[in-house]
Amino acid sequence: MTTPFDSETFAFFSELVDDNTREFWQANKARFDEHVKAPMDATCSALEKSFGPFKQFRMHRDVRFSKDKSPYKIHAGAVATEGGRRYFHVDRNGMLIAAGSFAPEPDKLKRLRAAIADDASGKKLQAILNKLLAKDYEIDPGLAKPLATAPRGYPKDHPRIELLRWKGLMAVHRVSAKTLAGDDAPHKRIAKVFQDTKPLVAWCEAHLDA
Repeated sequence: MTTPFDSETFAFFSELVDDNTREFWQANKARFDEHVKAPMDATCSALEKSFGPFKQFRMHRDVRFSKDKSPYKIHAGAVATEGGRRYFHVDRNGMLIAAGSFAPEPDKLKRLRAAIADDASGKKLQAILNKLLAKDYEIDPGLAKPLATAPRGYPKDHPRIELLRWKGLMAVHRVSAKTLAGDDAPHKRIAKVFQDTKPLVAWCEAHLDA
């Protein structure tokens, strides 16, 4: 059993969205510690046994180069430190769990596209994605907006052109706040996603980390 997320977790984030100020944060820091940080700590600790340590992201935003000067993130997230291909976060809507390649660096993006385009590795990837789609996972382009057309050097009529236009490759599962609230073993939901997505993570590790 881990510390559960509860209705106060999601209420805190809803209020933070509406009042993203230092004053709100200071007045509600104790709520954050009890209803967000404590269950995040417990969940990460429980996942570590099977998936290695997780790093939690700071709630403070780096606003130096952003037009949005809101000082705090509106979700609490953590990423696996071993490979960095497993991630989850909690926000006012519930939980997002993802695995794959979120925002590959230019050299890895180049290798990702080459592996997608290759007949053997590309078809293997498509088979993996089809199985995940059949289990109602979302397949997502990652953190960057896809290209409007084919990347340089690839034909526009390639059979996997949509994937080639992407700048990342993620499988995503979402859990509603209503479903998650009071669940005393949220790490089991996350672990199920990470188990289901092992073939995608292995494919990414084989082709992006060479």
